[in-house]
Amino acid sequence: MTKQEFWERCGFKYQEVNGYPPGTTTWRWVDPNGDMSTDLPPLDPNNLVKYALPLIAPKKLMMETFEDHYEFCILSEEPNGGLWVGYDKDFAIALVKAINDMWAEE
Repeated sequence: MTKQEFWERCGFKYQEVNGYPPGTTTWRWVDPNGDMSTDLPPLDPNNLVKYALPLIAPKKLMMETFEDHYEFCILSEEPNGGLWVGYDKDFAIALVKAINDMWAEE
């Protein structure tokens, strides 16, 4: 999944919006809260907590740190539910991989 596909799955939309000067339009990324930007946000812990983690509820998230990488596990709340894992040396990428793994099975 590309960065754009990930953020679109989190609710970002590329939309035509009113521009400046009045009467003109422009294209912007609009986040789920209605805030606009010319670019998608970086895949960093702050943005993942703000936009992606609410989408995995009510599942449980576990993190483990190792000497050379981070590992995230997302656990389904259902008795025979899934377990999705992502690991990487970068904290945010490890979390993105776990979320992508979960979304791939939906």
